[in-house]
Amino acid sequence: MYNYINLEENLLKSITNLMNVIAHLKIILFAIFFIPFPIFAQVLTVYTCNVGQGDGLVVVTSAGKSMLIDGGQTNAGRDEILSILSDLGINNLDYVIASHYDAIHITNISRILNSGITVDTVYDRGVDNVPSTKLYYNEYADSVAGKR
Repeated sequence: MYNYINLEENLLKSITNLMNVIAHLKIILFAIFFIPFPIFAQVLTVYTCNVGQGDGLVVVTSAGKSMLIDGGQTNAGRDEILSILSDLGINNLDYVIASHYDAIHITNISRILNSGITVDTVYDRGVDNVPSTKLYYNEYADSVAGKR
């Protein structure tokens, strides 16, 4: 019985990981086809960040364009993203994408932007889709004001 449960848990973890990869690919494909900038004719380097629960991707092109997709919620996740940006010499992100407003996706976006990293353009669900729980959303909205 133990082995069966352990196998089932591992299968569920594998399926969850696969779903996360597919979700990230959908975001990148959306960006490739719908965001009007010519950077995708270049090579993309995608850094997956260990942000705990949630997602965090840093995408950099050979032309020097940069994008943050989600940011997670943990301090360790924030520190990892900031470390990657620092290692790459990135002080300004060209684009930030917030897939949706769950705290595990947007909390570190505001923390990263409040740490001195700047952003040119933010893509998110807009102001009409604000969650009923605004604890993390308000901080996020303040940090991206005027960039949407």
